[in-house]
Amino acid sequence: MKTCTKCNNEYELSDFVKDNRRTDGRGSCCKKCQQEMINNSRRKKPEVYRNHQRKFQKENPGKYTDKQYKNVRGISKEEMLEMLKAQGNVCKICGTTEPGNKGWMVDHDHSCCGKVRRCKKCIRGILCRGCNSMLGFSRDNIETLQIAISYLEEYNESKVSDANVQSDDVRGTE
Repeated sequence: MKTCTKCNNEYELSDFVKDNRRTDGRGSCCKKCQQEMINNSRRKKPEVYRNHQRKFQKENPGKYTDKQYKNVRGISKEEMLEMLKAQGNVCKICGTTEPGNKGWMVDHDHSCCGKVRRCKKCIRGILCRGCNSMLGFSRDNIETLQIAISYLEEYNESKVSDANVQSDDVRGTE
């Protein structure tokens, strides 16, 4: 047992972060207080945290993306690349081979697990950024997307009929 120097509560050693500089191999604060201190420092000086994050990303590009994919998307980068290969290395909606400026997006069903995006059952496919944004902005609402399709079809029909009227006008002046 060990007492936290922040909250003065007694905890098991496993409730303290590892610190090889100390004789017992554990830090002086419990994990809960340690996380609270980290969160407070991030809130007070967010620019310091962002600069540290950017530096880490530059020094460890592969490590950051693997960690990001696993934590945020629930699958590793390798699993995502396997899914992309299985769908022909193209966006599952538009068929483009260009992913966009932030790379390929792992599309998932927001209604499956809510805000937690770690369930593999939620994953629908790999999309380019444009298609993923389209689904996100429409809030995955099928009716909204169908209305958008009707809107575009209506515009295209009016464009074609306007072109026919203009060509008739040109013939009449000759």
